Amino acid sequence: MTPREDPQWPRASHWLAQGRKGSPVTVLGVPMNRSVTPGRYDLGPQAIRQALARYSLWPGDGSPLTECWDAGDVVLPEDDADGEVAAIEEAVASLGV
Repeated sequence: MTPREDPQWPRASHWLAQGRKGSPVTVLGVPMNRSVTPGRYDLGPQAIRQALARYSLWPGDGSPLTECWDAGDVVLPEDDADGEVAAIEEAVASLGV
């Protein structure tokens, strides 16, 4: 079910999607699926982005929100732990943080 759009109730997903490179906060998804316990942890970054559509932005004290940029997900090689680490390091380095 898609939530009804209300201009008086800005969604956290819009806040994340409207940011730009160089914002004070950067979100980088790492869809890694390595764990002792079997699971689909690789689905986590996208699941979090989808969940943000159900939350509003209200800082509580009326202060402005910090701008945030969604840098997307790191593309990880399959079945190569060292390659995954290298891909993550390269992605972070490309952000200039």
